[in-house]
Amino acid sequence: MNDAVDGGAAFEDPGFEDPVFEDTAFEETLFKDPAFEQVGFDEGTAGRKDAAAKEAERRAEALEAVLAAPADLPSWLRPLATAVQRLEPGWLGFQPRVRTLPGEPRRSAVLILFGGAEGETRPDILITERAATLRAHAGQPAFPGGRIDPEDPGPVHAALREAQEETGVDPASVSVFGRLPEIYLQPSDFMVASVLGWWHTPSPPRVVSPLEVAAVHRVSVAELTDPGNRLRVRHPSGYSGPAFHADGMLVWGFTAGLLDAVLRLGGWERPWDRDRLEDLPEEVNALAVRSSSIRPADQRPFAAGSDGSDGGK
Repeated sequence: MNDAVDGGAAFEDPGFEDPVFEDTAFEETLFKDPAFEQVGFDEGTAGRKDAAAKEAERRAEALEAVLAAPADLPSWLRPLATAVQRLEPGWLGFQPRVRTLPGEPRRSAVLILFGGAEGETRPDILITERAATLRAHAGQPAFPGGRIDPEDPGPVHAALREAQEETGVDPASVSVFGRLPEIYLQPSDFMVASVLGWWHTPSPPRVVSPLEVAAVHRVSVAELTDPGNRLRVRHPSGYSGPAFHADGMLVWGFTAGLLDAVLRLGGWERPWDRDRLEDLPEEVNALAVRSSSIRPADQRPFAAGSDGSDGGK
């Protein structure tokens, strides 16, 4: 798993149609993604032909993953599938930092995996806890995910592969029904793609890689949306962002920022006290600082707090 894509990275590095989506703007957005830029093609150069063929395969796999939303997607997930097709500026709820470095960023992907069949009264989301011994973001909540390797056809494949390596989730048990736009995490120079999946045939979650993952949780959407479990936390740098108390964890940073957006897009968000602001617990911050080589003042990937403020300073 890539060290830059996890729950605390936010402080260090942010109508459904069956059976397919028919939003051409969404498809155009996909192909404007630099990860899918067309390779230059010269008919007289075999190497470029091979590169173009590989790129075509990547494009096909990515588009198929986006379009192949299952006809039996549960009704409770369809509002989210619809919202993902029609995202507007500001969908994330705050302004991510803009990349200004030369060259191409590194790319990674996470899997936001929903469990629960049609009629499910307590659907859930898969969240891991990173091992406390890791050199980056130790002990922090995270979505399964990591770096997009050269062998990966694209973000969807990478997210599913990482989830299997970390938690044992069988890729065949997941139906991908959308992707969120990439989010830039500044200090690590990562562009992170978030893949949305429905776990139609779930299995008991387990720790496959104890060197990376300490625990695996299926956290109910009801627990995440409970107003009593919602707050904002303030990092010593001054940055503040959304957070959740869930299943014995404090979910904060990049993972919490994505959760906040997804719950809102899916129509599950309930009114909560946005003025509830607490300092990041000392033990959590100490673990994050110990496992990080980034200066605390740089541990903010976003231009402002989740509410558009300067983090309460």
